[in-house]
Amino acid sequence: FSHNIPRRYTNRLLLREIELVAGASSVDMVFLPWDGDVRNMGYAFVNFVTSEFASAARRGMDGKPWRFSGVPKLVKTVVARLQGLLPNLVQLREMIVRVPGQPVYPLVILGGKVVGYAEALRSIELDKGGSLESRQRRPPQRPARAEGESGV
Repeated sequence: FSHNIPRRYTNRLLLREIELVAGASSVDMVFLPWDGDVRNMGYAFVNFVTSEFASAARRGMDGKPWRFSGVPKLVKTVVARLQGLLPNLVQLREMIVRVPGQPVYPLVILGGKVVGYAEALRSIELDKGGSLESRQRRPPQRPARAEGESGV
């Protein structure tokens, strides 16, 4: 979602910034990868609950200065190729790093409350049915075509 993020920003600070323009409960995941030291890498992955929230955030933030930073950086938003909470959580599993003493996980909000990364995966798996690993191996299903519908 975003590039050019001030290096001192945290998941919670970025969430706060987004909620000011897109509204509370607009996001169900925020993740700023860390460099293994004590600061983020300058970009983030954000999953919005709806495309309308994502559009509102983009309109309200893109090209504008970061509110909680003394650095004159401007927000740069990008639409991600990967969409959806579960696909993002699965992909981001490889980006979790230990920062002096503890891992830095995505901030996940389910049902209006922050939940742990593992709890979020379990909860989504139960809601969707089946295990995470079995869905990763299964090719995506194409919707059935109506009679006479072309494949183009």
